[in-house]
Amino acid sequence: MSKVFIKDIPPLKWEVSGETSFIASLNNIMTALKKETNYYELMGISGAAFRMHFSQEWCPSSGDWYDRSVVTQHLGFRTKNYMVSEEEGKGISKAEATKLMKSSIDSGLPVIGIDLLKIPEWGIICGYEGEKFYVRDYFDGNSDEYVEMTKFPWIIHILEELGASRPKKELIIDQLRKVLDNFNVPFVDNQYHNGRAGFQFWINQINDDEVHKDKYESHWHLNGWLYDLLFDARHAAHMYLLTIADLFSGEQKNKLLKVREKYNVISEYVRKNWIYFPMPQWVNKEKMRTFIPPYNPDVDPEPRWLSTVDWTPEMRDMGKKTLEKILEMEEEAITLLKSFLESEF
Repeated sequence: MSKVFIKDIPPLKWEVSGETSFIASLNNIMTALKKETNYYELMGISGAAFRMHFSQEWCPSSGDWYDRSVVTQHLGFRTKNYMVSEEEGKGISKAEATKLMKSSIDSGLPVIGIDLLKIPEWGIICGYEGEKFYVRDYFDGNSDEYVEMTKFPWIIHILEELGASRPKKELIIDQLRKVLDNFNVPFVDNQYHNGRAGFQFWINQINDDEVHKDKYESHWHLNGWLYDLLFDARHAAHMYLLTIADLFSGEQKNKLLKVREKYNVISEYVRKNWIYFPMPQWVNKEKMRTFIPPYNPDVDPEPRWLSTVDWTPEMRDMGKKTLEKILEMEEEAITLLKSFLESEF
């Protein structure tokens, strides 16, 4: 039985590949295909770098909403997504998905799928042998080799080559306009508080004991997870804006760099105040302490340790104040972005 593998797809690793798993998977695929792009560019063009969604049910999917339809257009690709279900009318069958996945791999294009090994994060389907598929995934035990897929994805994204791509500057401007508009849309997909309203929902509920009492552990996790994604996103935002600044000149460039600096300030503020947003899996009960990412990893890579093993009321109160300040700065960033977009476009 012959094996079909697409070579040289880099591993997916937390704190290395990027925390937004779909974008990280896509970036690793583009690396294997030798396309000139990077994680920050894909985060920016997709809008993921600027997102804020918060499920009214405190669902982990809150961090996974952004525009996947345009993210590869500037590279000459598009993605077609398929739900996979054996229920009639709910999507394609596993047999149909298997055929699509094999056909894509045969053509030299990996497939992005969700929930391949352990939990519903995006990963890369890199090859197959008979009915077995092999993947890159955040939960592959940091293996250097592709590992066998143990769960069948319930969503797959198939890449298709388009040929000619849209002009990059045109695509960038269109997406930044969407960022501006999206911040003011209060609710999407009948579940997610969005933009300004997303921040406000988080602020209103973070220290509400009644909200958390029956789902304390899962809410504790989501609170830390979304904060982790917020740092990843806003750091990507300022890196992306710095990268594209040279496409502009004069006052336009100056205005864009002011937006970039505001997102840099936001990302640094998020990092500094991470001490109020731990995740349960960072707790070391044996040593009675909790890991927090380092404040300045380039200078001092050592983690910060909290002398607690809980998500305390004091943390939640300080977390509320932190989020209020972040929202204030987000408003300022959006005002600066509006000024940039009003300059001769």
